[in-house]
Amino acid sequence: MTEALVETVDVEKLFPLTQSLADTLAGREKHVIHAVDGVSLQVQKGEAVGFIGESGSGKTTPGWLIARVHDATGGEILFEGVDTPTVKGGDRHARPKEI
Repeated sequence: MTEALVETVDVEKLFPLTQSLADTLAGREKHVIHAVDGVSLQVQKGEAVGFIGESGSGKTTPGWLIARVHDATGGEILFEGVDTPTVKGGDRHARPKEI
């Protein structure tokens, strides 16, 4: 089998909710939204993938994570076998255009 064009392994993205000043001063627990929680998939060259779900259910977020619009909170994202979050320097900004 050929190497996947895109592969995600247990990817997760948490978005923190904004706290009020009173909550922050009181030391209340910070809350997060689980936009993506444990998504694993492989996409071969020439394949298409679609996500189905209600508005606000996190369908767009995996694409943003793969393209590095947002950084994943956890998991691994590979594009052509390269772990995209570890790409440094000028290559980091070139990858989203390529993806």
